[in-house]
Amino acid sequence: MSLRIVTCSASSIVGIRNFGDELLTDLYKFWITKTDVPATVSHLSIGQLGALSSVDRATLDGASCLIFTGGGYFADGDTGTSHRVRRHLRALRNRQVYFTVFKRAQRRGMPCAVLGLEVGPLANGMYRRAVREILAAAKMVVVRNEESRQHANQILGFDRGAQVHIDSALALDGAELDESFPRRSPAPGDTIEEADETRIGLHIHQLGADVTEPDCVRLVQRIVSHASAERPVRLFFIHDQQKNGAHPSRSTQAQQAILNEFPETTVVPYHSPRHTIDTIRAMDLLVTTKLHVGVVGRAMAVPVLSLGTHTKIRRFYEAIGEPDSCGSARSFATEGLPARIRSGLASGRGRVRSAVSPQARESASRNRDAVKDLLRGLDG
Repeated sequence: MSLRIVTCSASSIVGIRNFGDELLTDLYKFWITKTDVPATVSHLSIGQLGALSSVDRATLDGASCLIFTGGGYFADGDTGTSHRVRRHLRALRNRQVYFTVFKRAQRRGMPCAVLGLEVGPLANGMYRRAVREILAAAKMVVVRNEESRQHANQILGFDRGAQVHIDSALALDGAELDESFPRRSPAPGDTIEEADETRIGLHIHQLGADVTEPDCVRLVQRIVSHASAERPVRLFFIHDQQKNGAHPSRSTQAQQAILNEFPETTVVPYHSPRHTIDTIRAMDLLVTTKLHVGVVGRAMAVPVLSLGTHTKIRRFYEAIGEPDSCGSARSFATEGLPARIRSGLASGRGRVRSAVSPQARESASRNRDAVKDLLRGLDG
């Protein structure tokens, strides 16, 4: 008899198609259906979970296991005193989301698991209690880094024995892409053709105090100055979200700021995880303010400059042994780029590639093994 698995992204993004969430949802679905245990997969999104419609309840009630998957994190969403109110409201919403589905599964005696998430820090007491119950009840817990494991143990008050494997998306295998992420037909003009040029991908999710327009402009100018004179430089502005068929205003504002200074920049809309993966693979350097665009870049051996300020971003680059890839736009613009990135840009030898360490790749691949072990345990 086939297992029926329901996955749930631990995300606080409401009503937006988001690359990171869709990427990991599809990746785990592929892993689950490719094990030696017959299984089907359904996914509940954040929008569905807020209300739990009759269809959602029927999907959950007939399941063999509920899995909270990566895309998102069990942690405070915002930092800093200026965001206290928003952080508190987000914690309330997340508690409703996680507890709506978790409590329903728990009442029906359904096992749950936590695979590939970040945990902590958690300042909100109510949210800590919600996460504590989920972690304590989970049949298996896999977190992305040692800090998350320590936070999980602190929240629980004991060592839960969580497995630690680097972010699942780092395990993306180019040979499996066509099977795990089938290509969809992009809009005309959205396919990036091969050309003898240095390609810089700019994924600036939004501008703000940490990523200002002047700092971004100076950073791009510095990057271009390091590129080989033997090949022309081409800039791409990459989107990773859509809401009601359009990109969020914060992303379009960042796009316009780049176009104001670099009008020849090519804008790449968000269509699907596969389209974004193909775009990332075509770059020689990726500049990003978010996590999973950078994770996929490193999975595809594309060098990355990460401007993200969230704790989970810092943790990822430390875990793969590249902490100097993570910094502010201002520091990279004024203090310079990491030596390996300068060298790659200056080489002029075609596509710039820099593979992640074998140890990091192996750690990420163990997420797939954890999925197999979980399903075998459920089937046995």
